[in-house]
Amino acid sequence: TSPNTDALSILSLDTGGLLLLNRNDLSDALRTAGAAGESHYVLAYETNSPPDGKYHRIEVEVQRERVEVRARRGYIAR
Repeated sequence: TSPNTDALSILSLDTGGLLLLNRNDLSDALRTAGAAGESHYVLAYETNSPPDGKYHRIEVEVQRERVEVRARRGYIAR
């Protein structure tokens, strides 16, 4: 893998994104991207603690079967 590919992979993992890499069939990539946005939930979290400038991990779990969770790995409290 190249440094650019590694950076894109890290970025997509850290932000809960979807990396469509090395797709020779653009229509397949577009279908995959479109399907990813067909049904989704948006969750928000707000803490009562004052910002501390530190990185805080986020872990999202669901009990429903056959559900894929894509979420950012954490945030910096600013």
